[in-house]
Amino acid sequence: MPLREEQIAALGRKLRQARVKTRQQGGVELRYIEGWFAISEANRIFGYDGWSRETLSLSSIFVKAAEGKFSASYIARVKIAVKAGSCIIVREGTGVGHSVSETLGHAHELAAKSAETDATKRALATFGARFGLELAASGDPKRARGQMPAEATQSKTHLRLVDAADQQP
Repeated sequence: MPLREEQIAALGRKLRQARVKTRQQGGVELRYIEGWFAISEANRIFGYDGWSRETLSLSSIFVKAAEGKFSASYIARVKIAVKAGSCIIVREGTGVGHSVSETLGHAHELAAKSAETDATKRALATFGARFGLELAASGDPKRARGQMPAEATQSKTHLRLVDAADQQP
């Protein structure tokens, strides 16, 4: 990868525990980093003009009204492009967002933003520890030792290298 040495070092730096958040979902404790932190780290490591995010698709997959509240769910596919010398490193991620609100519009807005943020974090996680890659291994001893099956990573992310002259982030 034609990233600079300092970028590679920064990407490999472990997360401080204070940056790792937890939540319960489906009876399992999930560990994650917050979206603002992932974007802040991308700006710091790659530079404000050294990376970009593009939403490739955003779809409403569930809407329900019940007891004066509205629920909405979205799925998003996001592309991250990072300048690396004369190349652009392209990664994609898929994410889902859910929301419950007292107004339909607000439920849609929150769910859509959550899905885009989740997809962004998944795409950035393919760059390594600094973006929480190891957090996906929570609760699975094989994954915690770095033995994540190929199908688990390939189903959520894709890697493409393109020439920088052909595509600017």
